[in-house]
Amino acid sequence: MAILRQSITYQPVIFAGIVARPVPPWFDSRAGPLIRQHINIQSPGMQSRGFVFGEQTMIIDHRHPRYKYKSALAGLNRRNGAFYYSQEIVRNIIPNVKTDRNWITVNIPGLGCDHAIVFIHNNLHPENYAWLEKYKDLILVCGIPETVDKVSYLGKAIYLPISVDVDYVKQFRKPKTKDTGFVGRPAKKTADLPDDIDYLEGLPREKLLEAMAEYETVYAVGRCAIEAKILKCKLKAYDPRFPKVSRWKVLDNKDAAKMLQEMLDEIDG
Repeated sequence: MAILRQSITYQPVIFAGIVARPVPPWFDSRAGPLIRQHINIQSPGMQSRGFVFGEQTMIIDHRHPRYKYKSALAGLNRRNGAFYYSQEIVRNIIPNVKTDRNWITVNIPGLGCDHAIVFIHNNLHPENYAWLEKYKDLILVCGIPETVDKVSYLGKAIYLPISVDVDYVKQFRKPKTKDTGFVGRPAKKTADLPDDIDYLEGLPREKLLEAMAEYETVYAVGRCAIEAKILKCKLKAYDPRFPKVSRWKVLDNKDAAKMLQEMLDEIDG
């Protein structure tokens, strides 16, 4: 059994409070001492290092210092589907959806806003989003249908299948030279996995895709399962919550944006 891992050296991380504008009414000071505000106001349509896309629409995403700090403490579990999905949501979905709603693409407890589209990533523990209950007029975007009912008390919950940047993943296709591997975070491993397989974990996405593409058979769920299908790997189930690999459909981010737009048009008129 081989375990392919990224070695990580941790350095002390200190974030100073940054105030780019007067603290807005939506900001919750209970979010913690790491930062008071981290916002860049951009002209409409400009991509931002901060958390605003356009003059009126707010984006709270993976670039927020509180999220970066939390990720830095997560060890090999810091490279997860929520982080990479948030990158693609900001790059490929948000620019292709017309709405006046704000966007929350990652879970930073205590840091939210009203009238927002919230992507729910943690399907195993949806209770981790209970802090959103104080906010109004939310649309909760769930990547699997089972989560919809579990978060519907927070607002309007909808099902939008998980998507990936298909063209980006395709470029990593290569001939198969290895047998079987598990792909995912260490926290995703279960006792149902065989002992005689390789484990690909804790790798940056590019290295993970390069390594996964070499395997004939892959155990994976969620975005990793979809990426395995794009890379022409045979997919095997291991998580008892997802016994059928057929549930993981290949869907491109831009097609998901069209689906989301249709749902938003129906909801908001």
